[in-house]
Amino acid sequence: MLEKLYPKHKEEVALLLSQYLENGYKAEIKGDGLFAMKSDGEFAGTISPATDVSNVAEIRDMVVTAEHRSQGIGSDMLRELVLMARQRNIRKLFALAFPEFEGLYAGQGFEKEGTLKSNYAEGEGLPVMGLSL
Repeated sequence: MLEKLYPKHKEEVALLLSQYLENGYKAEIKGDGLFAMKSDGEFAGTISPATDVSNVAEIRDMVVTAEHRSQGIGSDMLRELVLMARQRNIRKLFALAFPEFEGLYAGQGFEKEGTLKSNYAEGEGLPVMGLSL
């Protein structure tokens, strides 16, 4: 049975996340990680790619802290991730983006490959953004 998590569960969640960061998905995910970007010594954002056995990486959980938004942090993280993916011979990156961030991905060379319909909210489509490397 699924249980909703609350702040009182933070120790249990920390343990689960720790195990995830150490082990990832063993079967179909051959590489994953959580990366952070700093600005003036402070954590400004995180990005999490997960690479499957076909050398395609999904960009998951790209987050910029509220105080660092509109400063180019998202673009910088995405640009660095693309460079890292090329160095690691990843053949493609993709992300499910909120519509308001489609331009962020397009600015780094990603193209809209489709729309995931009514996924986040009824009637709203999430652009599937992809970049072949």
